[in-house]
Amino acid sequence: GGAGSAARFVKVHADNVDDQHEVRARWEASVSGALSFAVAEPHGWDEPTRSSWYGVVPGGPVSPSLFGPQGTQLAHQVGASLGELASAALRPSRRDDAANQLARTQRRLVRAAAAVPALAAGLSRASDALTRAHDRLGARPLVPVHGAAHLGQWLVDDTGRLGLVDFDRFALGEPEFDLA
Repeated sequence: GGAGSAARFVKVHADNVDDQHEVRARWEASVSGALSFAVAEPHGWDEPTRSSWYGVVPGGPVSPSLFGPQGTQLAHQVGASLGELASAALRPSRRDDAANQLARTQRRLVRAAAAVPALAAGLSRASDALTRAHDRLGARPLVPVHGAAHLGQWLVDDTGRLGLVDFDRFALGEPEFDLA
């Protein structure tokens, strides 16, 4: 079909927060070549339903390709793409600094200890070690990060171009979090 019949995705937001400005900035960076990977094209915000509309990012899951002959090259591309994002001239409205990440990790450790009580003492020691390490960190500038750049968020098309989806946790943060 024509342009009007193209597939689109929608996200309904709990808060009445129009994310289309950030979506457009990412898409323009991708189209201009500032980002070598594809991202969703913005297709508008509907305030009454708190719905944000997006175009389709071409490609299929990257995971199977990582185990093929081009796996090493593809893994390098993913890492380089995260570096591009971190150095891009994008300014997310959210902040997700080291203190937020530590709190998030500690919540998960508490849940893990509740699920497997035999691990509670070891998980408590891990939490204490992370807290001490965090306390020694110096302040540094935050950069644009995806916030959840696990392999399930990456696509690859027939030409080998990557696509990155689901920017719900897009924020100014620490680039190591995306690599982890």
